[in-house]
Amino acid sequence: MTFTTWTRRIVAAALAAALGLTTGLGPAAALDRTPLAAGGPRLAQAPAATQQRTYAMRDLGRLQNWTFTPGLTEAFETPLSESEPSPQTANREAVTQGWNRAAQRLLAFNHRVSAAAIERYAAGPARYTCDAAAASCSYQQFMTPIRNQGRCSSCWVFATLGAWEGTYALRYGIRVDASEQQVLTCTGRGNSCAGGFWGDALALMSATPIGAETTQPYTAKAGSCRANPASPYKVAAWGFINTANTPPSVATLKQALAERGPIIAGIYATPAFAAYTGGVFNEMASGGIDHAVVIIGWDDRRGAWRVRNSRGAQWGEAGYAWVAYGTNNIGAWATWVRPAAPGANQIEQTTLRIAALREAGRARLGQVWSQYRMLR
Repeated sequence: MTFTTWTRRIVAAALAAALGLTTGLGPAAALDRTPLAAGGPRLAQAPAATQQRTYAMRDLGRLQNWTFTPGLTEAFETPLSESEPSPQTANREAVTQGWNRAAQRLLAFNHRVSAAAIERYAAGPARYTCDAAAASCSYQQFMTPIRNQGRCSSCWVFATLGAWEGTYALRYGIRVDASEQQVLTCTGRGNSCAGGFWGDALALMSATPIGAETTQPYTAKAGSCRANPASPYKVAAWGFINTANTPPSVATLKQALAERGPIIAGIYATPAFAAYTGGVFNEMASGGIDHAVVIIGWDDRRGAWRVRNSRGAQWGEAGYAWVAYGTNNIGAWATWVRPAAPGANQIEQTTLRIAALREAGRARLGQVWSQYRMLR
């Protein structure tokens, strides 16, 4: 079902309910008006039109055999208009293949530059990893508390740092909270509160270190970039899991989670996803991705991925969701990230300063030598 068709059906059901009529969705009187588990109090205080939309959504879910419960969430009540977070390019496979080759070189460079920090924090296998052959696995214990992007379409920022922070804790045993605000204001390239792409955020963090949340707290508004080269957090390398124009297979994504940790991914986030309050999200809508999330695990019994969102702890299951394999383009542009080891930026900065001093010293020696030759 297309998004337009879906929207028309929701509107038709809402109007029918308001007028006491019936539609192809069933009689208005049959709308499920029982309290919603995660939205009852909020729904009771909502305007009549919002209540009708919510009940119409639930009615549609029953008819479509959804295995999740829609309700009145902040995300559904105040929807964002997030722009397409993926770059639209005709030669996507060539671009992603080229970047993945560069990512391997970046990993090798990271091992050389920050050898001391890497040895200290065991940069080999992660402290805990999922087994790709397991029926279920989750990195939720390594994730930082759920955040709320507010009225800013900055899902691309929160997905980037959500995966980075989780992988940092997974690999180095340290839980940190990096500054989303700095990434939001410093990424540039057209990325803003109107939407963006996590690849640009990762490129920023590969070149420019960022600070902790306490240095630049999130405001849900764009602002002026305040970069600090001495900030502690960087990206060592990142890459795409699949270079084809489709999301990775379930097996491929499981293997990536096992080898890399939490994964940044796109999803087609319809109003039904915004209204999710629990269960397994299985809308099976088709459309381009317009939202970024973090995939942190899976459960074959549910047939679903464990997904971290950035719409607050009141959304979904305390900020998380189960998203059925293959639904709503989940996994599009799936991306892994390797955080630089703790202290790596300081070592890199010291290395660069030493190199600069050496270069200045050579230049000075060259000047002295030239003067000496002139005296002769």
